[in-house]
Amino acid sequence: MRRGGRPHAAPTPAPAVSGVLRQFHGANFDKYLRYQMIALSFRGDVASDELRALLDAAMSRDADAARSILQ
Repeated sequence: MRRGGRPHAAPTPAPAVSGVLRQFHGANFDKYLRYQMIALSFRGDVASDELRALLDAAMSRDADAARSILQ
């Protein structure tokens, strides 16, 4: 289990939790975090197109276009 998952582990006495169970929990916790970061934060083509337009406006130094994209 990575360091970030340790605070989320249930506080149980060491003999009560096997190493296999800790590994299983760690792997599942890491997969859950990855899912949260990928699936729930992905905004699709709308965000991608918006960022591309903002980059184009910034590179052409068109402040009015950038302002309208951000509003």
